[in-house]
Amino acid sequence: MGFTEPFVFDLPYSFSTSVSNGTADYDASRVGIANAYKQFTRSLGISVGARLSNWLPNKSWAFFTTYSAGYSFSIIRIEGGQNYYFRDMNNQLTSTFSQSLAYSTVNNQFKPTEGTKLAFSLEYGGWQFGGDRPFLRATWDFAKFTNIADRHIFAMNLSYGYLQNLGTEDLPIYNMYRPGGENSIRGYRYGQVGSILLDTNGNPVVVGGNKQFVGNFEYQFKIADQFRLVFFYDMGNAWGPGTKVFSHDPTPYRDALTGNYLTYSNPTLLRSAGVEFRFFLPISPAPLRLIWSRKLNPYPFDTYGQNDFQFSIGTTF
Repeated sequence: MGFTEPFVFDLPYSFSTSVSNGTADYDASRVGIANAYKQFTRSLGISVGARLSNWLPNKSWAFFTTYSAGYSFSIIRIEGGQNYYFRDMNNQLTSTFSQSLAYSTVNNQFKPTEGTKLAFSLEYGGWQFGGDRPFLRATWDFAKFTNIADRHIFAMNLSYGYLQNLGTEDLPIYNMYRPGGENSIRGYRYGQVGSILLDTNGNPVVVGGNKQFVGNFEYQFKIADQFRLVFFYDMGNAWGPGTKVFSHDPTPYRDALTGNYLTYSNPTLLRSAGVEFRFFLPISPAPLRLIWSRKLNPYPFDTYGQNDFQFSIGTTF
């Protein structure tokens, strides 16, 4: 449950707060049998923001630039883990302070046709805030929209994130970057892109990483104001501690059919392409999406097929 007030007391300052107590079921249909688990989360968050034009009224760019700061507190528990990397975990406390600076001239959040967005955010969860696993996370985002005759829209999104472990224990899986899914690399399931480790049986397990790069490219054809046909090309990967970004590190794995151990060079970026149909209903500003995608270079041990069909709400970026 969340609440947002964009103009506090009619002043150009925003305030938002949220509270939650729920369960996320990462079942076999979403992440695969080997990686299935349940995550129980109780959280509280609060943030404030303001445009820089409040202090720089003579700078045109300041009217499009927003600074935000916030605090979040959460207690997370994992149950039903199927292997060592996704094992059960007792309550873990995460307490963080975050800041972000964003410049955006994008003309619509869900129906953009033109504009540029640049954003940088920093999240600090050090021992000073009482968290069990201290960390520092930095994220850079860039998005660009342009159009021809208002009907042909070209869009691009680039995102890079880095997570630094500030403690002596490994970071929990829910803090790692785990790309995949309709919000990052379409065609791959959530968490099925990233560094690969072997479980106790010698089977490969995708565990994500502490570094992530994702790129999305779209051509959108506006059939009408309420309907869009989108052709996309996605790419990205995540790399674990000790692994360089864009590396081709060899990864051993056991073939499920023969039982033999083979070596596989992790690709620089996993890629997918496809088409989606977006349609807007009067009851919601966010579009409904029917997505068909095809993996272009899946892992050799990927057993979920190259083609995928998803239904979703919102946009990838």
